[in-house]
Amino acid sequence: MKDDQRIEDVYVHIMEDLKSFIDKEDLPESFVKLFNKFIDRKLVKSIFMPIIYGKTQMSTAEDIKMALKPYFYPAFKESFLLASPCFKFWREYYTEMENLIRLIRLVGWFASTCESSVHYVTPFFCTSQNYMVKDSHIIWVYDKVNRKKRKVTLRLSSRDKRDRKKTEVSTFVNFIHQKDALIAMGVISKLYEVNEPIYTVHENFISNPLVSVHLPYIYLEVLRELGPPLRFINSFIYENLVRLAKDRGDDKEILGLEEKRFTEMVLTEDLIDQLFACILPETIKMDKEKLKVWRANISRFKTFYFGYTRFVCGEDPSSGSKDMKWNDHVIKWEKFSSRLNGQYCLHH
Repeated sequence: MKDDQRIEDVYVHIMEDLKSFIDKEDLPESFVKLFNKFIDRKLVKSIFMPIIYGKTQMSTAEDIKMALKPYFYPAFKESFLLASPCFKFWREYYTEMENLIRLIRLVGWFASTCESSVHYVTPFFCTSQNYMVKDSHIIWVYDKVNRKKRKVTLRLSSRDKRDRKKTEVSTFVNFIHQKDALIAMGVISKLYEVNEPIYTVHENFISNPLVSVHLPYIYLEVLRELGPPLRFINSFIYENLVRLAKDRGDDKEILGLEEKRFTEMVLTEDLIDQLFACILPETIKMDKEKLKVWRANISRFKTFYFGYTRFVCGEDPSSGSKDMKWNDHVIKWEKFSSRLNGQYCLHH
């Protein structure tokens, strides 16, 4: 929201920041002017919304090329040059969001590497993500029209090879989708309790005029009841990584942490190291190259986790400190949630 309490469209906000950012980049001036002239909300949304789906710089360049085609015809090389600062802009302006996306994805990667499904748990339902590598199978079919045999290749899911790359990219998408579903079901539950009609598609709610006027307040009430967002992150780590450690029973310090205590704390570096030491598969331990990747991803995990927690705990992210407290996060959450009011709906 703006200072005058008007709602500001998030993509319009991103668009204005992006224009300023690109103006400062080392790009041909004439091309930048054309880009700033013709860029619109639709193009900005097509660039940044799919980031959670693992959108690449190459596909973004193609989107930019097609979007600007009605006005002038940029070469793919020029479009790629524009896509690059778009991704740089996202990393620099929305570092905390980038940390969150990559953190959740890594949880999926570690779970898949440990030969486990990715689990999403809510008070209403639990879902399991288990992507497998597609194997090629060749079959022969008879073409009655041309009266000859044809070779057809079918791609079927493997029974024992997990697709780590697809799992990693998809984990954050499914994490967000389930959170959306949780919020929607929370709104429906509250209206069900008072026997009021409600129809929903994703998070678009339709009811009669008497109820509709109260929907924004109910929606925001459900958001406030979700509690501090770090609880969601820690809970997801617990369900997918700590449970693996518990199943092995190797580390008493991790096994001694109950779920409620684990989800309501800022994880320490020592605890994270102990956790990954517990779940390290023997197949990874015996392979130097795979072990190198495993350790690199642990380092990335800590970078993203502490980068995110520094932000949500209220500490200056540039300080580099890892001495963050759960109570600081709760205070910051309460300050934010107290501003959730009015005739609008807002995600946290």
